[in-house]
Amino acid sequence: MSLTALTPDGRALSLYPDAQQSAQEITAFSQKDAAKYPQFQESLGKMGRVIAEALTTTPPNIDHPSGSDLWGMLKTGRAIRNLGKKDMYRLLRWGPMAVADLAAEYFETELLRAVVAARGVFGTFLGPWSAGSSLVLLIRAAGDSHPAGSACFAAGGMGALTQAMASAAKAAGTEIRTSAEVIEIRVKDGAATGVLLSNGEEINAKAVISNADPKRTLLKLTDSIHLSPDFVQKLQHYRGNGTVAKVNLALSGLPSFTALKNGTVTRSRTHSHWQ
Repeated sequence: MSLTALTPDGRALSLYPDAQQSAQEITAFSQKDAAKYPQFQESLGKMGRVIAEALTTTPPNIDHPSGSDLWGMLKTGRAIRNLGKKDMYRLLRWGPMAVADLAAEYFETELLRAVVAARGVFGTFLGPWSAGSSLVLLIRAAGDSHPAGSACFAAGGMGALTQAMASAAKAAGTEIRTSAEVIEIRVKDGAATGVLLSNGEEINAKAVISNADPKRTLLKLTDSIHLSPDFVQKLQHYRGNGTVAKVNLALSGLPSFTALKNGTVTRSRTHSHWQ
């Protein structure tokens, strides 16, 4: 089971990675929605694969595209055309839409609409009626075409994932240093040449990769003299508000829901999201 959504009146909708199994559950709410659900998941999968491929390319310089930029845009355009007329039109139309409108356009069951729309706002500063929130759903579909998302978790918690990445990096010869604050990215002749630490140490490098936000990376850590005035002005108006709040609840036992009977909670206790 991927997700169980509950209603105040004691009903439950459970969805699974298999579209047909999900459709059987949806039948209890709407025959029409049950028929549309596999079609919706199939379209998300097709569009998600195109977006996944586009996400692996370097963003092009729109004002002055290079040869590789043009080639990348051509490949993306070709992939979009290969979707076929129906899904190509959907991709271009869905992207700017509010995810609540998209869900309502496809499904009549409010609970199913809520499940689909929720995936378009998770981890964002958007609401379900925000323009462009459907694009969030499409981007998530690049990793998992299931409309409600997956219920996969890293064994040992999310920290286990970064620890595994660190172990793999060290095995490849990487040195990882913590408590080493970078205060400046050194630039020469238009290219990053290393970083300066708060203790005065300078580390030279052929490339510098930053996972800090764009404003911190380019306006605080990089001297603006190395950037064009137009680019600096655009970046100053770049919105980068925090988007995520998380609450963990420690329970004394498995939750008991009126809508879930016959051991459903026990069977799905390690793999379900309860909303």
